Amino acid sequence: IPKHFERIVNALEILQMERRVPAVFGGLEGDNYAFNKEIVGHSPGINAYRDSHKNQPAIIVSAGPSLDNVLPYLKRMEKSCVLACVDTALPILSQQGISPRYVFSLDPQEESFSYFIEDLENPAKLIYTPTANARIVRHYKGEKIVVFMEGHSLFKDDGALMKEKGATQAGGSVSCLGIDCLIQMGCNPIMLAGQDCGF
Repeated sequence: IPKHFERIVNALEILQMERRVPAVFGGLEGDNYAFNKEIVGHSPGINAYRDSHKNQPAIIVSAGPSLDNVLPYLKRMEKSCVLACVDTALPILSQQGISPRYVFSLDPQEESFSYFIEDLENPAKLIYTPTANARIVRHYKGEKIVVFMEGHSLFKDDGALMKEKGATQAGGSVSCLGIDCLIQMGCNPIMLAGQDCGF
C-alpha cells in the first residue's frame, strides 16, 4: 500500500487486531459468557446510562507510563468531571486515594482478576462485556453495567438482549470500550490520561 494511504493502513490494522482477539480467546470468551449469563441478565445495560452525563467533561485513565505525570492532578479533578479508568489503572488510582466513577473491563483472561483482587469493594461502577473474566464479574461487589460488543459471534442468538442492554462498536481494546461508553453517556469533552499510544 502506498505511503500516502496511512488511514487505510491504520483501518486495516485495526480490523486485523479485532479479528485476532476472538481467534485467540474464543474458547475463553465462550466459557466466561456461560458463567456470566445470569449476572448479565440482572445487570442494567449501558442503554440505561445513555446521556446520563450529557455535556460533562470526562477523563479516562489508562496505566501507561505518562500516568505518573498526571496522578497529582487527578485527585483534584475527580469532583469536577466524570473520572473513569480501565481495569489496569484501578489499583494505581486506589493506592493514591482516587475514586473513579466507572471502571471498564473486557479482558477474558484470568490475569485480569489481579487488578481487582484488592478492590472488589471499590465504589466505582463496573462496566463490563459479557465475555469479561467471570471471576471479576462474579466477585466485584459494586454496581455492574453490561455492554455487548456489536457483531461478536457469541451474541448472534441474543439480539433482543443486546438491543435491550446496549452495545458498543469498539474493538478489543478496553480503552476503546471506555471511550465509546463515555460518548454514549454524553460526556464532552473526553480526555485521555496514561493512554500513551495517543502520543
